[in-house]
Amino acid sequence: MTVAARLSERGIVTAPASWSPAQLVDLGAAAPERVVQPASERELRDLVVEAASERSALLVVGGGTALGLGHPLARAELAISTLGLTRTVEHSPADFVVTVEAGRRLADLQRELAPHRQWVAFEPPDRERATIGGLVASAATSLVASGHGTLRNHLLGLRVLHADGRFAKSGGRVVKNVAGYDLMKMHHGALGTLGVVVAVTLRLRPLPAADLVASTEAEEPESIAACADALAESRFLPAGAHFVGGMADGHIAGELVVRFQGAHAAVEEQAATLAAHDGSKRLAAWRSDLLDPAERAARPRQLLAIERTCARSEDAGTILLSLHFRPSALRGVVAALVRVGAARVALELLRGTAFLELAADANGARLQEPQARALEQLQKEIAAVGGAVHLRAGPPAARAIVPAFPSNVAATKLAHALRRELDPAGLFHPGRLGEPRRA
Repeated sequence: MTVAARLSERGIVTAPASWSPAQLVDLGAAAPERVVQPASERELRDLVVEAASERSALLVVGGGTALGLGHPLARAELAISTLGLTRTVEHSPADFVVTVEAGRRLADLQRELAPHRQWVAFEPPDRERATIGGLVASAATSLVASGHGTLRNHLLGLRVLHADGRFAKSGGRVVKNVAGYDLMKMHHGALGTLGVVVAVTLRLRPLPAADLVASTEAEEPESIAACADALAESRFLPAGAHFVGGMADGHIAGELVVRFQGAHAAVEEQAATLAAHDGSKRLAAWRSDLLDPAERAARPRQLLAIERTCARSEDAGTILLSLHFRPSALRGVVAALVRVGAARVALELLRGTAFLELAADANGARLQEPQARALEQLQKEIAAVGGAVHLRAGPPAARAIVPAFPSNVAATKLAHALRRELDPAGLFHPGRLGEPRRA
């Protein structure tokens, strides 16, 4: 009897899973046919205990925006959606701390915090769909990471459900509250393989008085590098700095997009200083869009372009890669990107990361030979400057060429050891960490 049938006997309703074409590519043959959405932590625990009793593998999913991360899922009899866990457990405006359940969408939380002139200083590319728990599990990127860091920098505490049905809590409501090994941070980026994140406590920041987006066209690799050099000077404090655009026929073209946040006079002075910088003389005139930080829905097209490139496309026929390198190697990275062929890129100018989107055959077992060679060459060139290329989403043919994780033997052994300790039966997302298949 399937786990869904056993749950039905207990009066717990499951529904047919509805996966998009892109999600089906990411999940492959292991995509569960049924999904259940618990409305409370207790219901979630009952589901996990029932599945564990029969060693039925589970896929825990939030907004479903990062299902391609990691190695291919080995199996999953049932999907558990966290979208029923959306409560704000506690918000203390005076302490700048909020605790929310893991299924809460970040965009909804930001709208709730805006009247208090507070926010989580974090902007994922798929902010309207992504859930708090999913963002923690996937170690999602942020459009304002240059100024505010990643979500890891804003985590104060987690409540996690382990495979044995026990809840564990780490961290707390204040910044200095623990000593010793930080169990909370190991769940950040673990892809849900160590347990189900059910609640998250986050540090808040005051909403900036002004949010300014400065942008200009760039069509030369040296212009991109020169802008990065300028922004690295101590007089600039950007919240985010990107190049977003496309490559084709050995050329690159797009826009430089720099974000300044703070007092009105300060951000306007920063934008004016950037426009007058010597490195900007080879660029077209800078344009400025002043946003209302409290109105999260208003987005200029430049930010939307970055978001679309960094996020997993709804189009199943795409490959999404992430590049990681030393910021000082930016010139070499841009030179390598130009040789990739037709693709779109969102390149962080100060943090040494980039997201690359290429077209691919969603159903094909192999890539076209030129594209396969281009991906192999890209990996070699990025490795030559001390970086790495990882696959975030794409068909099996891309997985055969681009790895999901860094080839770090020690880190892999540690990840597998933690997995065996916290989920010995491989209940959650088996195969995601590339661990040996279990009977």
